[in-house]
Amino acid sequence: MFHLTQEDQNVIQEAIYYPLVRKVMEHDLKKLTQAGLKFSEPYTLFVESRIHDIGKEISRVNRELKNKGIRIEDRGTVKDHSVGWCVYVIHYQGYSKEMKILDRVIKNTVGDFMMNYIAYNTLHSGGSTTD
Repeated sequence: MFHLTQEDQNVIQEAIYYPLVRKVMEHDLKKLTQAGLKFSEPYTLFVESRIHDIGKEISRVNRELKNKGIRIEDRGTVKDHSVGWCVYVIHYQGYSKEMKILDRVIKNTVGDFMMNYIAYNTLHSGGSTTD
């Protein structure tokens, strides 16, 4: 059995959720471009820039996982008494640990990641468009 530090657990959580956030945002971007909005370009540019930023975060997280010797294996979704679970196996220092997350928890957490990421990056983006 192995023990992960809180920092390691945070990196694992980011490694699981950031790709899902990017996937959801890419799906939503397709819907946004098909919506026929009067001024769609500002929205699509905003979402595209967030997708790009999330890609950078995914690269950072993957580097951290590699440096720490942590590997995450996605085993997919399993149903247990009509409840969906997403199963991951964490490999670290020669040991493996199975991690199950309720699909509803994943959905809610992805939404939280999106809200926090968009709000944080929007509030702390630094530039001003009125200069």
